[in-house]
Amino acid sequence: MAIRYPMTGMPQMVALLNGFGGAASTLVAGAELWNATATAREAASPLPAWTQFAIATALTGLIGAVTFWGSLVAFGKLEELPQFKKAWTDPNRHWINLGLGLGTLLLLWGVCANPSSNLLYWALVIVGSVLGCTLTMPIGGADMPVVICLLNSYSGLAAAAAGFVIDNSVLVIAGSLVGA
Repeated sequence: MAIRYPMTGMPQMVALLNGFGGAASTLVAGAELWNATATAREAASPLPAWTQFAIATALTGLIGAVTFWGSLVAFGKLEELPQFKKAWTDPNRHWINLGLGLGTLLLLWGVCANPSSNLLYWALVIVGSVLGCTLTMPIGGADMPVVICLLNSYSGLAAAAAGFVIDNSVLVIAGSLVGA
C-alpha cells in the first residue's frame, strides 16, 4: 500500500491505517464478548457486571468505532472524494452530536451493567460509528492532519483497551505508547 501512494498522500494512508487499527480493536472486543457470552450461557450464569472485562470491552467498542469511521471520513476529505468535499454545516449538528454522545453514554452503561447482551455492544458500536462520522464531517480539509493525529491517539487507546479485554500486557503497553 505504501508503494502505491505518493509521499503527498501519506496523511490519507495514515488515516486509513488508524481506522483499520480501530476496527480491529472493535472486532477483537466483539469476538471476546461473543466467546465469553457463549461460555457463560453454557455454564448457565450471566457475565458479572462492572468488571474490568465489561468496562474494557465497552470502551474498546466505542473508541474503535469512532476511530474507524472518523478515519474513513478524514481519508475521504483528504482524498477529495466528491461525497466529502463540502463540510457538514447543518445548524443542528451540535444537538445531533449531543444526542449521539448521550446515547453512547447510556449504551456504555448498559454494556457495563449487562455484559451478557451482545445486542447492546453492537448498538454501542453503531452509535459510536455514527458519532465518529458526525464529529469529523464538519472539519475542513486543511485541519485534517490535526484530526488524524487525534484519531491516531484514539487508535492507540482502542488497542490498549483491547489489550485489557484479551489480557495481553504487550498490547496494553503498545497501545498506551501510541495513545500518549
